[in-house]
Amino acid sequence: MNAPQTILLLALASQILYVMGELLFKAAMNHTHGVRTPWRRFLPPFLGGCAGIAGSFVLWLGLLAEKPLSFLYPLRSLNTVVIALGAVIFLREKLTPRLIVSIVLVTIGVGLVLGS
Repeated sequence: MNAPQTILLLALASQILYVMGELLFKAAMNHTHGVRTPWRRFLPPFLGGCAGIAGSFVLWLGLLAEKPLSFLYPLRSLNTVVIALGAVIFLREKLTPRLIVSIVLVTIGVGLVLGS
């Protein structure tokens, strides 16, 4: 595997870990609505979220040492899209027309920035 492929794979891994961490944080916080939540229900997704975000951060630092921020940051902007889709799929949140338009616009914007 050559260096550009490795960079893209590490960037993808960083994104996946970040999105996983955010979704797990939300899942953990969903257990805290109005009732006293047992730690055994809250702690696993919360700790999983911490691990995902920490792993993403470590990979991100390594990527910053290898590539310019102007290349990497547009990829990071796709987190918004992936987190929104992940919330719809895994957390059963609603997919609204406004969310669909937002996802399309963000994706087009990231494509324009990466293409320049």
